[in-house]
Amino acid sequence: MDTTTIQGRLTFNIFASFAEFERELIRERTMAGLKAAREKGRVGGRKPGLSAKNKSKAYAAYTMSKDKNMNVSEILKVLKISKASYYRYIEYAKKKIDEKEKK
Repeated sequence: MDTTTIQGRLTFNIFASFAEFERELIRERTMAGLKAAREKGRVGGRKPGLSAKNKSKAYAAYTMSKDKNMNVSEILKVLKISKASYYRYIEYAKKKIDEKEKK
């Protein structure tokens, strides 16, 4: 397609309009589907918070971090978690322990 000519630009603009139209149809259908699901009481997305298994790992990570005999890489190997998860778990456990102490 030669876009330097008027016929080429017209063809290009027609294809662009069809693409935009199709994208808007997809968006409309998606929004209608989400609305229908909400009306049925279904909510998408990940459930908030940690699972019971991950909560126990969080407390274990926190306890191990207090023990000065183990470094972070050893804790990661024992619990089989990533470094990002380790720090997220530590924050979670600190927060929960602080909440319990305040009560």
